Parts: sequence; structure tokens; C-alpha cells
Amino acid sequence: MTHVLNHVLYLIQWYILYFNIMVLQFRTANVMDNMIAMMEKYSNHLEEIVAERTLQLEEEKKKTETLLYRMLPQ
Repeated sequence: MTHVLNHVLYLIQWYILYFNIMVLQFRTANVMDNMIAMMEKYSNHLEEIVAERTLQLEEEKKKTETLLYRMLPQ
């Protein structure tokens, strides 16, 4: 009887270990998914900022060219 009980306890320990490993893998995958989503969101936001700044730069360049054109003798 003791031998059977020890074997059952041994199996229970392995099932608990296996369960803990599965939970850890799920958490790791979930963390990675969240990290990737955050990086994609950050990347998209940076693209928006670059587009806005590029537009501002083009507008200021036009203003500067217009001012220089007015200042130069013709």
C-alpha cells in the first residue's frame, strides 16, 4: 500500500510540475504578445510623428524660399 501511495504522490508532483511549466509558458507567451503589441503601437505612433514633422519641415522650407526670393534683387 505504501508503495502505491508513494507512486501516486510522485505522479501528483509531476502533474503539478507540468502544470506549473504550462502556466509559465502561457505567461511568457502573453508577455511577449503584449510587448509586441506595444512595440507595434509605438512604431505606428513614431510614423505619425515623422509624417507630421516632415510636413512642417516642407512648409517651413517653402516659407524660407519665398522669403529669400523676395529679398533677392531681380
